[in-house]
Amino acid sequence: MVAKEFISWKSIYETGIQQIDDEHKNLLNILNNLHRCFIQKEGSKVGIEIFKNLIEYTKTHFFHEEEIMRKAKYPKYDEHKNEHRILTRQVVDFFGIFEKQQDLMTANMLEFLKDWLQYHIKIKDIEFSVWKNDNEKKA
Repeated sequence: MVAKEFISWKSIYETGIQQIDDEHKNLLNILNNLHRCFIQKEGSKVGIEIFKNLIEYTKTHFFHEEEIMRKAKYPKYDEHKNEHRILTRQVVDFFGIFEKQQDLMTANMLEFLKDWLQYHIKIKDIEFSVWKNDNEKKA
């Protein structure tokens, strides 16, 4: 039997910006892998590698997304970038806790990451994509 994914891609997450959507799908996959590691108690070595991957991929994605916003002259760029900075710090903090004591990886940490990602995509990233599409139509 195939286990249900912790977080699944849905059409409501689509920004219409292919690179951002593809990277969001990858973030969801990494989060699913971290969740599976936690549930199946796959061990700290596996968990640490997945967590490191999550941190690095998150930073890469945020860089790409911010570049798209900067080039588009998005008026809420600074606010959006600050949200990215706060989440990155939170993920690094979670990793520090996990690296020192793997049994402290909790469902609450995973739920926080899932909820933040869903909120950020559905609200903040969609808001940007609507603004970008509207501005491209006016140009």
